[in-house]
Amino acid sequence: MSKILEIYNYRLWDIEDPYLYKLEVKVLVDGEESDVDSTYFGIRKIEIIPKVGFKLNGRVIKLKGGCIHHDNGILGSASYDRAEERKVEILKQNGFNAIRTAHNPFSPSFLDACDRLGMLVMEEFFDVWTTGKRAYDYHLFFEKYWEEDIENTIKRDFNHPSIVMWSIGNEITWGSGVDWERDEGYASIFEWSERLSKKVKELDSSRFVTSAFCGIPFENIKAEDVEENGIVILGVWQEGEEVREKWGKITEKYFKTLDIAGYNYKIDRYRYDAEKYPNRIICGTETFPYTLYDNWKETLENSNVIGDFVWTAMDYLGEAGIGRASLDEKEARNFLGHFPWLISNCGDIDICGDKKPQSYYRDIVWGLRKDPYIVVLPPEIYGRKIYLKMWGWEPVERNYNFKGYEGKPLRVYIYSDADEVELFLNGKSMGRKIAGDRVKYKVFYDLNYEEGRLEVIAYKNGVEVGRDILETTGDPVGLRLIPDRNIISSYEDLSFIKIVAIDELGREVTDAKNKVRVKVEGVGKLLALGNADPISQESFVGNEISLYKGRALAIVKSLGLSGEIKLKVWGEGLKEEEVIIKCE
Repeated sequence: MSKILEIYNYRLWDIEDPYLYKLEVKVLVDGEESDVDSTYFGIRKIEIIPKVGFKLNGRVIKLKGGCIHHDNGILGSASYDRAEERKVEILKQNGFNAIRTAHNPFSPSFLDACDRLGMLVMEEFFDVWTTGKRAYDYHLFFEKYWEEDIENTIKRDFNHPSIVMWSIGNEITWGSGVDWERDEGYASIFEWSERLSKKVKELDSSRFVTSAFCGIPFENIKAEDVEENGIVILGVWQEGEEVREKWGKITEKYFKTLDIAGYNYKIDRYRYDAEKYPNRIICGTETFPYTLYDNWKETLENSNVIGDFVWTAMDYLGEAGIGRASLDEKEARNFLGHFPWLISNCGDIDICGDKKPQSYYRDIVWGLRKDPYIVVLPPEIYGRKIYLKMWGWEPVERNYNFKGYEGKPLRVYIYSDADEVELFLNGKSMGRKIAGDRVKYKVFYDLNYEEGRLEVIAYKNGVEVGRDILETTGDPVGLRLIPDRNIISSYEDLSFIKIVAIDELGREVTDAKNKVRVKVEGVGKLLALGNADPISQESFVGNEISLYKGRALAIVKSLGLSGEIKLKVWGEGLKEEEVIIKCE
């Protein structure tokens, strides 16, 4: 039996006001309650219109998106409600309004958090179809279970207002067995695209269907290295007119029954395809961090491009080292980093939840930060060629402690959207330089290291609009403990506690490497302890860890009892510090 409920004077769910309704259903037998169930839902309107874009509740917005994997950093693949919520909180705080779940459906608690916090979601079903990317991946089971898996996912997640798109696949053309040069083998891919799309729309006609389509290795595509200011970007694809036409012909058939064309690493096609396919709605389903400025500029300037999803918003365990920088050209040409690489190293946010330099640069590009931001290329690698793929970033640090390198050259980068910036070293001007859009918000100064104070002032129309300071600090002598919450639920809730090295003036020491030891007392336990070092070999389940860039992270878990959890931390040459978490 079904019943239609009419709601009047309703309040819309929105990314700025994620208002949710609760629907409760009771089963009565002879007038007495026999069973009860409830769900939350939101009311919102989504549209896609050629030459207009994506509309949420009637207004056009661009999706400031990030792809993420399912893991929770030093917790590994375990899904705790609070860990999922914190992940969404961090992304929201850093300007993201959309997430792509790569490349599988995520936990219900993650989607619940997106509903509560106002985060749009592209939920993806599959990474492969009938042809695999690894010998024992899902392609072995796809034909038997694809329909059941789609149906189960949509039925489970239908009520989440945060979900606005379903993605039927990621880079299916990779390893597909198709002979692209001879135009052989297309049919099965096109048929499956249509078949999956129709199935999704049968189950849910209220959301859009997309698929992430990647580049195709045609023989006449040239991969070239591009060098600029000592940074060598490896294997940048260069497409000629013939390839543009051929790729377009293939994608016309692939996207025929989809609502949105997902482009992986194809921002160079946005302008071309806007003219060639004026009714095609495009989404940058994956883009490189290193081309962040161009990604967003092309997204803003093309009305048919609804958003940009960087690979990735957060670092993850696996695909180890795809975002690494290397001084060894031969090593850098490997897709992955060799042992002991553990972490992807391509995210805006590291596995402990802290911002990396590219995240601060994104703040500038997205207009979220008006002050300039200083980072430094260390003197030990100054003047050497640095090799990276476009998932990487210059190996810069928020650090000005280089004992033993006095008088040696280093490079200071300034991120700023102002017209000009002026850098001062211990009060002495290093000169003004053009900043802002003309240099893609990135300026650098070469200077000789002397300990002290770097200060940058940003100017627009000759008037100061912001400044930033970076200082040499003293040696680490103590610790600062920063919990994300001081009060948690007594039932298996989590508190994430940052461990930060400080000097005698209380300043953060960003080059501290001290080993710290942790002890937990009271009504909780230490669940995980780690750092964001992408090549660390230290365990996440021990009670000691080395600081990385002056930081580590401890996660404590409540055990079902009311009371207090006391976390004590001490280390080599560091005063003991403690923090108390209340469990209620």
